[in-house]
Amino acid sequence: MGNRLSTPAESISRIQESLLSQFTNDERECLINVFNGFCGIDSAKDHNQSDVDDQIKKIERTEGIKLTDVQQYLPQIVADSLNSGFAKCFQYESINIKQSTATKPSSEKQGDSITIHGFLSSIKKLTRSTLLDEAQTVFIIYRACGCALRTFVRDVMHASITYWFEGAYDLSKINDVEFIPVTIAVLSNDDKNEQHENGLLEFLLLVPSFSTLKEFEIDSYFDETSFIDWYMKNAPFQTLIKIFTKRLFLTAHRSALLLTPKQMTNLRKANLLAPQIVTSFPTESFSQLLSPADYFLLVDSLPSNCRATLHTMIFSSTIDGDSWHTFVNSLLYQGSVMIIVKDTDGYVFGGFTYEDWDVQPRFYGSSLNFLFTAQPKLRVYSGASGTNENWQYLNFGTQTLPNGLGMGGQLDYFGFWIDSNFVTGHSKAAPLSSTYSSPRLSKQEEFKIDQVEVWLVKPTERDPDTIPSQSKHSVMDRNPGEMALLEMAGNDGAVRKIGYSKFVREPDVLPVEGDNE
Repeated sequence: MGNRLSTPAESISRIQESLLSQFTNDERECLINVFNGFCGIDSAKDHNQSDVDDQIKKIERTEGIKLTDVQQYLPQIVADSLNSGFAKCFQYESINIKQSTATKPSSEKQGDSITIHGFLSSIKKLTRSTLLDEAQTVFIIYRACGCALRTFVRDVMHASITYWFEGAYDLSKINDVEFIPVTIAVLSNDDKNEQHENGLLEFLLLVPSFSTLKEFEIDSYFDETSFIDWYMKNAPFQTLIKIFTKRLFLTAHRSALLLTPKQMTNLRKANLLAPQIVTSFPTESFSQLLSPADYFLLVDSLPSNCRATLHTMIFSSTIDGDSWHTFVNSLLYQGSVMIIVKDTDGYVFGGFTYEDWDVQPRFYGSSLNFLFTAQPKLRVYSGASGTNENWQYLNFGTQTLPNGLGMGGQLDYFGFWIDSNFVTGHSKAAPLSSTYSSPRLSKQEEFKIDQVEVWLVKPTERDPDTIPSQSKHSVMDRNPGEMALLEMAGNDGAVRKIGYSKFVREPDVLPVEGDNE
């Protein structure tokens, strides 16, 4: 006797078992609850494993659900086109599974209902498959949306940033008068956030490999090859897709307001919630210089051990005043920080430093550093892309060396510089900073400071006993040999003026508007 051929029901059962094995027990329960929601069934609470299996068996006996069932279930924050795209993706995958398990080809039209197997397969491809499978599935959603690439990216971005940022507050400090928690209300200022979201939108559309795209190409329909190429090279957008998918379909509560502190911590570690933020500003504006969309890209660019940590505003010129010494004291030996400057032309830019700031008359730091712009363009310039190791510099109180804070370039020709008068600064690049391969960050090469913020994203790991007292020695006392060498070099200009643009290469991202003005 030959081997018996599997029936369609047996084949589907094996597919289902394979799909469910890709998810944890908690995720399986979430998926079943979501599908029950599609069916208009109230999900039972506190399922154990046998309950989940029973739920699956009950769902198997249904003939599937309609597109409108899915569209009515998804929350209002999901745009109608994106809502339709996900529903049609589930339908597409349901039809494929039916076709793959058919015992013989059929000329009959396949049913258009959405089955549990099609739903599970779609989520598996979006969260548990290869990057190529993920890209192909996202293309199906995009194609089903029937909109331009710009519209699709904007809709994904808006929903994902909202989900990502709404957990950036500390529930235990909600009544604390010193630290005011950040809430989702920060996203309600439509005019301001639309401007900042447009910055992230343009960044996501113009990843390095697509920096030559014309406007009409972004606003037209992308073919599959071009879309997949764009998606696979666009790590920030991949993160947004994961945030969106996991929060809607693999999380017990789709709102961070309903999560326990432990659940919030777990989501934060998975980069599905923003870092816990402590700020002195009111809830409607966690920062005077950055929006949640800006902050998403900056956090996405941080080293992994700086993303799920407590992020604390440790200096704001609006609150702490325009004091150079207060600014420097907020930085010294604190740990990994982001410094953000707004100039009087309205440009917002700054830098991230991984190692502690210290006062010394030489360059030091880490290749994990980066420079960035937030307005008018949102861009990040990696510290690993330059031709020297002039990562960061902080010095003051000397006569022959620059007094201030700088990142990149050379002495007196920094990619990012704040003068110790705390009134002026410069960003010099000809055409790019030699350290970060960054263009000019400010509108004018020499700029005037309007506002400054400093955010601590990872506290120092140094033993407090090893941190020098600021009043014990001057910088000249601590580094006499380096002072002598640098001052001699400064006298003839051999070091201070040479090499800042000799070895620069073409930028990986678009230059900031106004570079050629």
